[in-house]
Amino acid sequence: METVYFGLGALTVMVVLLITVVVIGVVKLKNVLEELRQEREVRREVIGNLNRDIENVYRNISDEVSGLHRQIDSRYDQLRNYIDKK
Repeated sequence: METVYFGLGALTVMVVLLITVVVIGVVKLKNVLEELRQEREVRREVIGNLNRDIENVYRNISDEVSGLHRQIDSRYDQLRNYIDKK
């Protein structure tokens, strides 16, 4: 009878240890998943900011190039008018 009680006690200890290990593993896994989610959000935010910055630079360059084209056209018209007058 003592052997049965000892076996049941040992089995109970092993089950408690197993449950403890599983619970600790689940908690750690949950923490890792939360960190991954946060990293994903940060990455999305960084990529969004980068895309917005690239679009702003592109827009600025396009505006500058358009301004240069207008200046070139204006100078060309002035030169043509000057040549036509002579």
